[in-house]
Amino acid sequence: VQIGPQSAATAVTRTDTDAATGASVTFGFDYGALLPVTIVATLTLAPNVALADASASLQALILAKINALLMGDALRHQALCALAAQVPGILGSSFTINSSAADLVPNANQKIAGLTFSAVAP
Repeated sequence: VQIGPQSAATAVTRTDTDAATGASVTFGFDYGALLPVTIVATLTLAPNVALADASASLQALILAKINALLMGDALRHQALCALAAQVPGILGSSFTINSSAADLVPNANQKIAGLTFSAVAP
């Protein structure tokens, strides 16, 4: 049954008729809430590597990671460091997620979505 697009955290109910019994059946669910994320990366770069270039490559990898997360999936610092290690010229990295050194762990009704990203060199 297609109900149509809904905004996050919207309760949806529908009443239908059970084909086998003819009884009226109501079912429903809540769309999950979107949890925005702001990441600040501190990057140690190899000589002659531009922060803008390394930052753009890393941002694309992080956005792909976030888009692959499911409802309730956490965004962990270890995963961000592993992504940074894939970018040529990044020798070291540390991150804050939503101004915290802790992993971002949504509840079961939240999905991490969207990304505000910035990078600095020490």
